[in-house]
Amino acid sequence: HVKEMAWSRVNHPSELVTEGQEVTVTVVSIERDRNRVGLSMRNANEDPWSNAGSDIEAGTQLKGEVTRLEKYGAFVEIKPGLEGLVHVSEITFAKRIHHPRDVLTVGDLVSVSVLEIDVGQQRISLSIKQLENDPWESVVADFPLGTKLVGRVERSAAFGVFVEVAAGITALLPRSESGQSDGVDLGRHFKPGDTVEVTVLSVNPDERRMAVGLGASDGDQESKNMREYQKKQESGTTGMGTFADLFKNVKLD
Repeated sequence: HVKEMAWSRVNHPSELVTEGQEVTVTVVSIERDRNRVGLSMRNANEDPWSNAGSDIEAGTQLKGEVTRLEKYGAFVEIKPGLEGLVHVSEITFAKRIHHPRDVLTVGDLVSVSVLEIDVGQQRISLSIKQLENDPWESVVADFPLGTKLVGRVERSAAFGVFVEVAAGITALLPRSESGQSDGVDLGRHFKPGDTVEVTVLSVNPDERRMAVGLGASDGDQESKNMREYQKKQESGTTGMGTFADLFKNVKLD
């Protein structure tokens, strides 16, 4: 059977063998009443999982081929017969993706880092983005408070607008800083893909959160408003709570 030809995935026997070729097999079943013998080529070779726990461990960096793409992640063969899963959240820091095919295709060769290996369950968790530079590590130095940026609207919610201000950095523009009153549908004024000028109000690299306000034409007034907002934020008296409170139940993925 095609599943018994190799430990790695085989779509068709012609990928491995040709007629007349000699192969080594083991007998896996005998059905005398049907005159049928089941053979296995892969059992004639060592199971790649038998040594997986010793030569592959958390932190190991490897190269592999993308073999499958599912909505929840990409499967990468790191050794013949050994596939690991790169969850969609572990593919890249650069942008929020909805499906692995947004950035990967079957057959791609990628570098991965092993996050976790469970030999008993034959599962390996991998990451591609852990080998990239995390933009949040330098966000405080790169985006000091008051920095003016041009961002791209990702999506809107009742409490504010998510704006991508740099690759891998998505900030929240709260409703109170959007220039729109309560009850107004922010999605009508901030459509995905729109560009918007904003000013950095708050940065929390540990929680990977940034808050921004709309850029103001009057620089002095803008600075004054920002200082007032920061005081309210520190005391927790902003109308919708602190940005940390606002973010608690928000998923950016």
